[in-house]
Amino acid sequence: MAIIQGNDFGIIRKSAGGLTFRRVGDQIIVSQKITQNKSHTPKQVACRNEFATLSVIAKKLKPLVDIGFDPKDSGSHHNAFLHSNSDLRNYLRTQRIAKNQHPPLYYLYKALEDPMFMGHIVCSRGTLNAEANIWLDEEYYPEGMVVLSKDFKFGDRLHLFIIGVYEGKDEFVTMMNTFETVIKPEPPF
Repeated sequence: MAIIQGNDFGIIRKSAGGLTFRRVGDQIIVSQKITQNKSHTPKQVACRNEFATLSVIAKKLKPLVDIGFDPKDSGSHHNAFLHSNSDLRNYLRTQRIAKNQHPPLYYLYKALEDPMFMGHIVCSRGTLNAEANIWLDEEYYPEGMVVLSKDFKFGDRLHLFIIGVYEGKDEFVTMMNTFETVIKPEPPF
């Protein structure tokens, strides 16, 4: 590893050949590019699996993540979601996650149903959040009530995401539906 103090290289980042460049403050740090990782302790494998699962959950929830998180502090909506959900990440670390065993949203459902999970799952950060109680009616259509965290104005836009995990014959199936409405004087649902 080498540290370059001056600005002789201008703006340099990423990698070239066998070297990786990264900027930390006014310094450019040059290190050898890692081409393969041969460390596979059980703890490392569990950490990689939980991070991969949480990343896939964020990708599956992309419409929700893009609306619910401001990327300015973490660099992207995706990273803001990962950073905000350390409780879920720690819970996933305790699960035995095998590749392709269950869809990633299954582990989100499992955390919400597990009485041992004492943490929080953060689905949005912002000035207006809501709490929803949703259930399925006799014809399996969603019904429910949304309680907003502050007063709304007519014309405000409300996004509701419903995520379902179904156990099929031999596998779990997941789905996500998005409902969007503008708050009007008459009830929106």
